[in-house]
Amino acid sequence: ASGGEHGERQAGAASAAARNVRKSYSAAPTGSNVHVDIERMFAQKIQLIDRVQFTPGSITVGVLKIVLKTIVECLRFATLCSHAFQQVEVDMFFLRSMFPVLLEDTAVVETLLAQVLQTARDRTVQVVAISQDRIDRLCRETRERSRLSLEG
Repeated sequence: ASGGEHGERQAGAASAAARNVRKSYSAAPTGSNVHVDIERMFAQKIQLIDRVQFTPGSITVGVLKIVLKTIVECLRFATLCSHAFQQVEVDMFFLRSMFPVLLEDTAVVETLLAQVLQTARDRTVQVVAISQDRIDRLCRETRERSRLSLEG
């Protein structure tokens, strides 16, 4: 693929990832499993082992890709209660809120976050999502505690 085609594919993947993340983060229940299966078939395949440059951003993305894909694989073998799903939901929101600080290009990691949430949702007996306001408050409190522990 030429450089232009590669850039267009990345831009398309980024917008698709954003749609997937918004969809996965919504508190509304998912539709039919067929719809989810179709989305998965057309989802971008993410290369875990890719060229990692010797820069903090590239190394961070490489590590995050491995960690998030491992979480997806672990969730595939688990059955979650609603509280465990809520914890995964809050954790993924917190990570997502930290990406602008840590990373320049978040498209691949956003796609993996969406996969983590969708897999957790699929493996939860009864999905009871947390309200967006509560998630925001929990993430804000965690960031504030982190800042205090770093300063003290």
